[in-house]
Amino acid sequence: MKLRALYFRLPLNLVSAAAAIGELRGWRRGLLGFLAGILAATSLPPLFLVPLLWVSFPILFCLINGAKSLTAAIADGWWFGFGYFSAGLYWISLSLLVESEKFAWMIPLALLLIPAVLACSIGIAAGVSFFAKQGLPRLLALAASWTLCEWARAHLLTGFPWNPIAVIWSLDPVFLQGLSVIGLYGLGFLTVLIFLWPVTFVLKSKSHSLGISFVFLGLIAACWIFGFVRLFEATEPGKGDLRLRIVQPNIPQDLKWNPRLRNQHLDKLVELSKGVGNADVKHIIWPETAIPFLLPPNANLSRILGDTIPLGGLLWAGSLTSIGSSGNPFKLFNSLLVVDASGEIRAKYDKHHLVPFGEYVPYRDFLGISKITRGRTDFSPGSKPAPIDLLGIQKVLPLICYEIIFSHEVAAASRADWVVNITNDAWFLDSAGPRQHFALAQMRAVELGLPVVRAANTGISGVIDPWGRVIDSLGVGVSGSIDVKLPSPLPATIYSQVGEWAVILVIFLILLTAILFGHFGKLLPRNSQ
Repeated sequence: MKLRALYFRLPLNLVSAAAAIGELRGWRRGLLGFLAGILAATSLPPLFLVPLLWVSFPILFCLINGAKSLTAAIADGWWFGFGYFSAGLYWISLSLLVESEKFAWMIPLALLLIPAVLACSIGIAAGVSFFAKQGLPRLLALAASWTLCEWARAHLLTGFPWNPIAVIWSLDPVFLQGLSVIGLYGLGFLTVLIFLWPVTFVLKSKSHSLGISFVFLGLIAACWIFGFVRLFEATEPGKGDLRLRIVQPNIPQDLKWNPRLRNQHLDKLVELSKGVGNADVKHIIWPETAIPFLLPPNANLSRILGDTIPLGGLLWAGSLTSIGSSGNPFKLFNSLLVVDASGEIRAKYDKHHLVPFGEYVPYRDFLGISKITRGRTDFSPGSKPAPIDLLGIQKVLPLICYEIIFSHEVAAASRADWVVNITNDAWFLDSAGPRQHFALAQMRAVELGLPVVRAANTGISGVIDPWGRVIDSLGVGVSGSIDVKLPSPLPATIYSQVGEWAVILVIFLILLTAILFGHFGKLLPRNSQ
């Protein structure tokens, strides 16, 4: 009884705080939302201050729950989103320092405009949740609308699903295992619910608050138990037959395309590829645009690569390639080449999902600006990702750079045996960007039940097994190579077979129910007597 009494006395201060938050007006209200968003961003890689979400999310809810109008609720969500994306994506502006004389003027736009636009998604989520009745219905509506807006952010325009809230669980593979069943958005919905738990202490009904608290504790326990059981059945990390060598040259981006240094850069890649035990290595993985030349059609790389490639093995290397001649339009591609020991290109994948302003400029004629990568020619998109199937090797799904962050596009590709992801994160220096990128690759491994092999120009290169565990890696700013045995794939996960639509439909129905709850009575005809 004493414990029960203590439980009911504990929320008194929280109720007062929630009421005070809801009554804030003007700049103080916006500032609190902005600071709460920054606090939420500290839960993202690499800080992983996850418990602070038990502060930031309840603040967001109390603001929305106390909003006097729809406009005020949208503003509350927008300020929170502005803080969340400003703190979580600051590193994008670092790419503009590579050629600062041309692009430094865009840094304020990267620091302010990108977060401001992305914050609209959380503003919309807050506005949608405002239509639900105050209390538990609005709590459920906020979790559902947050998730649906994350999903929309991944699909609308070119899509930018960076830093979904579920990425916080890359801290520990145990909680990541839910991705294999409910995917990114299902786990994201549960995550928002879990960190809105303190809100239950300020609900009007204390008995309901106690019962709901047990439900929230059950959610946490269920996620942990499922992950623990799935990992308990996992094989020992590092088991496998196929031996890979991943090369990370760590070439600074401002030197990468210097024509006087390109032979030096290539020599470094070759030297790092010739490590001890080369006879056991079957595949050597180089990063995005590793070959510092624009390769013409039908190129043979035997002279360039020499004896780098093991006999009977293959080199997977990023390169710029082109097509076109007199009478045909010139096209430039960001490519992944698969090269054998004779220098013959056995397979080629051209990046499909290009980075706006980095690889092409949308509405170039209207905007009148150049892409931030070298050269004025926009890259052309290739075909959608599909497994490379060569005789004598397992099927490999190739992904270049941030293509791996699009869970729906990766899941839509035909089933492969492993994923190779090449990238160049040198643009973002020693910042949170490369760590967040790697964490998203961990999520794809668990969703698909496939090992992910990642080669970066600089950090983070490594091998992730189908349970999201990092077998070995090279950090940011490190030059070197690692030899790793490729883990075996798992059978197709539930998520990889069903996709995201079933989860999205369920979450939409939860949102609809939360909004209609408490309002449906108004829609029924009154009994006139």
